[in-house]
Amino acid sequence: MIIPLPFSQYLRPLRGLIGKCLVVFGIGAAHAGWGQTPGNSVCWQENVRLRQRDFTASPEAGPEPLLAATHAEVRVWSFTTAEQRVVFTVTVRFLKDKSWFDPGGQTVGNSTSVVRNPDRLLAHEQLHFDIAELTARRIRQRHATYQATRTTQPADPLQAALRQAQLREDIQCLLEDRRALDDLYDAETTHGLLPEPQQQWQLRVQRELLALQQYRSRETDCM
Repeated sequence: MIIPLPFSQYLRPLRGLIGKCLVVFGIGAAHAGWGQTPGNSVCWQENVRLRQRDFTASPEAGPEPLLAATHAEVRVWSFTTAEQRVVFTVTVRFLKDKSWFDPGGQTVGNSTSVVRNPDRLLAHEQLHFDIAELTARRIRQRHATYQATRTTQPADPLQAALRQAQLREDIQCLLEDRRALDDLYDAETTHGLLPEPQQQWQLRVQRELLALQQYRSRETDCM
């Protein structure tokens, strides 16, 4: 598993939830949101932050009071061109019509502290989007390692097939790890209501994004 510290130590107790991560879809994979267009989504890019008006869905009722929800997709696909060139792409999109922001809505207990400062709530949701980007960078890093192995090892058909199967499984596991990270993030910060854990998570994610800077999303990834 390609989980750099410090998050590997936090995910270890969650491995029972993730399992072996069997692949059921080949190299193409995505979370909910296939078919999203530029008009109803936002591509992750450096120095572009989510705004309240990007959340266009209606608030959803649930068993616990939530003031916002972020839905972001990490889409992975690969294909071979007529010139036998392999194209591998990972995109990260925030889905406007599936995400909602309602700081003046349901309030219980210390939720009122966020209502007085909706920027804190927006920062919490932004970090969910950043965790999606972190997953994309890990996937690109894993694919780069796979490509390097292909060029340095003999072209044995069986070994090549095994390496490709391992790549698919690793990608699926990284996507599952993202879900585990999102859940852990919400649990430790109480959905952004606790300032100190929220700040710690922001520092952790930014540190790991910086460590994988060479695999960042670029504007061309979302064309």
